[in-house]
Amino acid sequence: LGVWNYYTYKKKLIIASIIQKEAANVKEMPLISAVIYNRLKKHMKLQMDGALNYGKYSHKAVTSNRVKKDFSFYNTYKYYGLPKEPVCVVSKEAIIAAFFPAKVNYLYFVKCGKRQIFTSSYKQHLKNIKKCYKK
Repeated sequence: LGVWNYYTYKKKLIIASIIQKEAANVKEMPLISAVIYNRLKKHMKLQMDGALNYGKYSHKAVTSNRVKKDFSFYNTYKYYGLPKEPVCVVSKEAIIAAFFPAKVNYLYFVKCGKRQIFTSSYKQHLKNIKKCYKK
């Protein structure tokens, strides 16, 4: 895993913590890791609920009102880059995924039932959201 560097490993732990919060299962972890790295590389906001589900808001729904009013550095809808600290305790699988993301170009995912649907197209992502949340 290379030479010890505190900031590199802290970054990996922060990424692993977001993976831990977002993944529906272990199989999805490398895919979510890839989405995080791909979005960071393109200077996109991460826009991940898992980062906002932290501290007193743990296990609470992320609403548009909360996104607007939350000025903490955990709000990846508002701020670019990673939160300053990990958002949860991580599993070995999440750490591995943070070091070894899948080699895919995905930028988006949405929870659909018990799994996530991934895509690199924003247009397709919007279709996936409609499909998964139609009433």
